[in-house]
Amino acid sequence: MNRQIRADYVRVIGDDGKNLDVMPLSRAIEMAEEKGLDLVEVSPNMSPPVVKIMDYGKYKYEMKKRAHEAKMHAHIMPLKEIRLYFKMDVHDLEVKVRKLRELLEDLHRVQVTMMLHGREMKHIEKARENMRAVWEKVQDLGKMEKEATEEGNRIVMVIMPKPELIKQKEEKLKAERMSGRKESNERIGKEKVEEERKDAEVKGEGFVS
Repeated sequence: MNRQIRADYVRVIGDDGKNLDVMPLSRAIEMAEEKGLDLVEVSPNMSPPVVKIMDYGKYKYEMKKRAHEAKMHAHIMPLKEIRLYFKMDVHDLEVKVRKLRELLEDLHRVQVTMMLHGREMKHIEKARENMRAVWEKVQDLGKMEKEATEEGNRIVMVIMPKPELIKQKEEKLKAERMSGRKESNERIGKEKVEEERKDAEVKGEGFVS
């Protein structure tokens, strides 16, 4: 990596993120080599260019991982909210859980909010247990993005679809695109045959399909 840097002087960022100031490129390379790391140009258009001492192999791996996560998140729909209440009966709770499962299957991130009123705040641990019970009913579909946290008179947790669900959605969309492309090609082929048949009729020629 070092040999790709074309400058006499560079501003150096250490492997701990600290600014080590401007110095000759040769000295920056020495510092990186002393630590068994690489010197990577991170802002080539700055004057002087900014370089960072880092493990370039690890850096590339992390960038690839982030790109993969961003790709997965691109398929996740906007955040939805489901509200629960401390004294909710079993039937109503089951309805909410079914709705939560449906949203996760549709690749929505879901904020689950339990509202507490008045004296219910004294039973915060019981409320937490109820939230955990809801989580246990959907953990086959979801991944905990934010643990249940107290926010004023409510407890909030955020659940996102599991990566496996996102992958399945990607594969389904890909299959649909391929199917649509195949149908389009077949339609174009039929239209072409029909046009050739009509041209042959106009010219008085025989046509065999």
